[in-house]
Amino acid sequence: SLALFFEYMDNSIKTREEVDGLGLPFLGIIPSVTDPDGRPLTNQSERYLYSLNNPKSAFSEFMRNIRTNILYMKPREDRKAQRILVTSAGPREGKTTTSVNLGITMASGNRRVLLIDADLRRPSLHKAFGLGNERGFSDLLTGRWSPETIPMMTGQKGLFVIPSGPRPPNPAELLSGSRVEEVLQKLDDMFDVVIFDSPPVAAVTDAVVLSQRVDGVVLVVKSFKVGRDLVLQAKQQLEDVNANLYGVALNDFDIQRKSYGYYYYYTYYGQGDEPPRKTRFGGRKKAG
Repeated sequence: SLALFFEYMDNSIKTREEVDGLGLPFLGIIPSVTDPDGRPLTNQSERYLYSLNNPKSAFSEFMRNIRTNILYMKPREDRKAQRILVTSAGPREGKTTTSVNLGITMASGNRRVLLIDADLRRPSLHKAFGLGNERGFSDLLTGRWSPETIPMMTGQKGLFVIPSGPRPPNPAELLSGSRVEEVLQKLDDMFDVVIFDSPPVAAVTDAVVLSQRVDGVVLVVKSFKVGRDLVLQAKQQLEDVNANLYGVALNDFDIQRKSYGYYYYYTYYGQGDEPPRKTRFGGRKKAG
């Protein structure tokens, strides 16, 4: 009874059905990642590059599913590249991890992909790839550097990164300046996909400002952590400016939780025989 009471009192987002109930499109889940002993992976660097180092994992397969859903949402006809903004309602929901792994997954499909750290207040994209942050996006927006000179190569073929660069005194004003579209148009000619890692919607206005410059917004929601009210607030802020919300990526989802009926079929190619498959009701089913 006590467990049921706490379950009833918990207003965090936990399942796809709860995302649907908020009137938000659903892009897919991003599973929790663990070390070889099954414990949550605490090494931030390993989480950032999980798709690169574990391309045949369930995590990578789910990222490919989200990639497919996003790529079906076409960019504007007047430009080449598809611009995608990745944000979250609150902090520590995994937006940078999602941005990086989405970039890795898209680049693995023979696309030229650019990751931009648009979090000019608390940048972290450069840490994911072990890069310096002496120059970056803020330099492009102030005209100190040109778009051709900043992008840095990564360990994934076809994936490039522009760090945030020096922190400006007024990030929101810089992001809403007249030079932004000029810079982005030049980057459109250089890449197939441009992904922006931006600050949380509820924290500052930066993500809302940038949502006007992109084709669509991916809202990362960490399962079992973020309350419905905060997610609805982020949704409302984006809708107020007519942002195109691609949908929600439900992050850090424990796919082993049987209480929510999530059973998936996995196929690991090139890793020996296919493992047993689980039905939705938890029974075992032979492959084929």
